[in-house]
Amino acid sequence: MIIKNMDASFGGLENAHMELEPGLNIIEAPNEAGKSTWCGFIRTMLYGINTSQREKAGQLPDKKRFLPWGNYPMTGSMRLEWRGGDVTLHRKGAAGKPMGSCEAQISGTAEKVPELCGKAPGEIILGIPESVFRRSAFISGGAMAVDRDAELEKRISALITSGSEEDEAYSTARATLHNWRVKRKHNARVGRVAELEGRIAEKSAALGKMSEENARLGGIYAEREEALARVGELENELYLHDVAKIKAEHEKAAAAEAARERAAAELEKLRREAGDITDAKIAAARTALSEYREAAAEKRAGEDVIARHAAAKAGLERAENHCRAAAEAARGVSAAGIAAARRALFEYENARAGAEKTRDELTRFAETAAAAPEGGKKPGAALAAAAVIMILFGLAGFAVYFAAPLFAVLIAAALLTVAGAAMLLVFLLRKRSHERRAAAADKAKKAELAVYENLAKEAGSRSREAERELMDALAAIGGETIPERAGSRIDEREALLNALEQAKNETAAALQVERSLAPALDGAYAAAEKEKAASATLCEALAALNIDPAAMNIPARIEEKDGLLNALSRAESTYEAALKLKASLGELPELPENVEELPQPRMERDEAQSGLESARVRAAELERMLAVSEGELRHLGDPLVVSTELENLRTELAEAEEEYDALSLAISVLDEANAELQQRFSPIVGSLAGKLMSAMTGGAYDRVGFDREFNFTAARANGAERGAEYLSTGTTGQLYLAVRLAICLLALPEGESCPIILDDALLGFDDKRARAALELLCDLAKERQIILFTCQSREKRIYNEIVSNTQYR
Repeated sequence: MIIKNMDASFGGLENAHMELEPGLNIIEAPNEAGKSTWCGFIRTMLYGINTSQREKAGQLPDKKRFLPWGNYPMTGSMRLEWRGGDVTLHRKGAAGKPMGSCEAQISGTAEKVPELCGKAPGEIILGIPESVFRRSAFISGGAMAVDRDAELEKRISALITSGSEEDEAYSTARATLHNWRVKRKHNARVGRVAELEGRIAEKSAALGKMSEENARLGGIYAEREEALARVGELENELYLHDVAKIKAEHEKAAAAEAARERAAAELEKLRREAGDITDAKIAAARTALSEYREAAAEKRAGEDVIARHAAAKAGLERAENHCRAAAEAARGVSAAGIAAARRALFEYENARAGAEKTRDELTRFAETAAAAPEGGKKPGAALAAAAVIMILFGLAGFAVYFAAPLFAVLIAAALLTVAGAAMLLVFLLRKRSHERRAAAADKAKKAELAVYENLAKEAGSRSREAERELMDALAAIGGETIPERAGSRIDEREALLNALEQAKNETAAALQVERSLAPALDGAYAAAEKEKAASATLCEALAALNIDPAAMNIPARIEEKDGLLNALSRAESTYEAALKLKASLGELPELPENVEELPQPRMERDEAQSGLESARVRAAELERMLAVSEGELRHLGDPLVVSTELENLRTELAEAEEEYDALSLAISVLDEANAELQQRFSPIVGSLAGKLMSAMTGGAYDRVGFDREFNFTAARANGAERGAEYLSTGTTGQLYLAVRLAICLLALPEGESCPIILDDALLGFDDKRARAALELLCDLAKERQIILFTCQSREKRIYNEIVSNTQYR
């Protein structure tokens, strides 16, 4: 198969077109240019979109990942060469089924290719399912590792078996054997073995239960016979009651005939009294009465509205007169004037209070200053006297010394003289300081007194000015100009304003009431007309019942007529009941000839009936018990049969256990065979992958190995072997690319070659190994188409150098 061209409206591709050629195609484009989208488009055109995929952490399903980025439908076509012909595949989106079923046509015509029309034409064109295509020919730099897949296992297994792709993979076969073994026995409670063991236990228990049920049957039979005898006794008692009932019915028939005759006479009498009165006429009278009452109520409500409107209108006139009078009384008074007068009164009172306070403070200061001592406390005269005495004593001591020269007397005289002089000096200094303080204090009192006097003058001036402003404000509102009555006058003038405002509010309220009642006047007058028409209708309805409209208690009269009809209806019902009773009695059964000889019942009928029901219930219960017991015995079966079944079950159990052991052995043998098979096919794939790996690494690695779980290793030429997880990123990519290419060459079907799609597969390769990989791809491109998407210019440059030096193209 060779893809020739593609047209896609898919993901970020809008009406995009791509031409391709046989051999190696290198598509160079920057990141975000849609390379991975083209890869997904190729896979989608071949296999469709799996709509069952669900979103996982960090991974969107294809149905969301490739939604169109713009307002355009998801569509696409792919023209390819297949089996020597030219075929075009078409897909388009549908609700819930993006890129659904594929339509295939011979290119340039409308002729369809039926075998390719479906969900996955790639399975026919390439001969492999999508899972194998993803793990072999579809190579992405972000997901080059090969993981385990049953279909891929079939392909690889076919390399060393019969070559048939129908051979079942090891994992599938082992799962089948495991399921069979689980059906035999999984644990103590699940499987055929557990089921047989349970049934054996049930059969063993049944044998023991049979003997118990046989013992019960004898007792149940005896009790049933007693219950049946009691039933016969009570049935005879009820027969005596039935005879008595027939006798009473004969008496009842005679009474019913007499009642019928009385009902017929009463019915005839009521029919004459009722005349032509009907239920319809009574209903019409009731309706007319109800409508009249409703209309009368509306009329009364309307009259109330008319009265309230008149009262509201009169109230409005009174409110308007009151408002005019209040306006006349409050002429010249304004809220601003009242406010100004109150402010002036407040200022006047504050100024007068301030002046009085200042005068009081001046008086108190003058009194305090007059009483305060000048200069503080004067120095005491005692200090001066003591100083003089001490000096005198000192002088006397000197006189004594001269008379009798003693050194101690001299010292004492000197000390007394010096101390007295010092004390005298202190007295003189204190006296002088007192005089200075007295002079300063006198000066300060005079200055402060002058300040208080000035404050008193200013307060008096402010008081007089505030009084003048108050008198002007009182004059502005028409009040008296006496300051002492200013507050009451202001309140009087403000009351006039409040009265005027209240009068205005009352006038507005009365006007609103009058206007609100005006629209209802038409309804009030209409209600009067409605009441008049309803009265006429009521008169007509009463006349139809022969009731005088002027009569008292008309509702009671209507009910009397209705009662007459009801009595007539009851009389008819009574007569019909009498007829039915007589008819129901029909031909009464004849009384037994020996009715007079029969004994009276020994118990009440209800008692006998209840006892009979209980006896029958007990008998039925015993019958059911017998049936259950016999059923249990039948269910348990014949002991011989049950014993035989038990032996058969034990035989089946032994066979099931043998099958379980055989399946366990088969799984063990299959595991051994799988290990041997792995040893046989792993070298085949690994050998070719090793050659491809050697070509790409310049001989650095020449062998590749892997186990059943697809864990790959690469071995150097010197024998050192390393797992993929220990290799560099570039070498790991070369390992997986070699394995993928080996699988493509070995495991994919022959005939129509499968194109190889590579998305940035050489991204981690250095220039030398990238050249080696491109040379390898050029060799492979001789046999199949290869499409390499890359975001680097290196691949195309190296490819051009290879082509210019060789004969690859």
